[in-house]
Amino acid sequence: MAEGWAPIPKGKSGDWCIYGISGTTLTPKQNGNGIAALRSNLDPAAIQFAAIRVGAVDDLSTRDKYVQINWIGPKVPAMKRSGALSYKQEAGNVFSGIGVFVDTNDTDDLSEKSLAGKLIGSGGAHKPHHYDFGDKQFSLTDL
Repeated sequence: MAEGWAPIPKGKSGDWCIYGISGTTLTPKQNGNGIAALRSNLDPAAIQFAAIRVGAVDDLSTRDKYVQINWIGPKVPAMKRSGALSYKQEAGNVFSGIGVFVDTNDTDDLSEKSLAGKLIGSGGAHKPHHYDFGDKQFSLTDL
């Protein structure tokens, strides 16, 4: 089941995957690169789980950070929303090394600024200069 996730830790900043629910199974749906592409591929009528690799960049290195997105699209019927909880743990078993978890139904919560704020809050004492989302970089001076 981890085939959608497997290339992400070996890839580059901005690589992501989306898993969806097929019947009663969590299955890989799509892979890509860039935070904008990830946002545009989240289905407003679906429950999906995604993960993105973000580069924390400073003068000496790039450290990989991983964000898991638990997406319940705004058009998902209320009765189906409660079922998302049972798959959240399963998604956690697929994705490894996750540092930040985002539960949302709004792509505005997945802006570079919002994610950078969550990443900086979850990190240690060493702060990067910027985060690399594949298609965009976000400087911490903009927080």
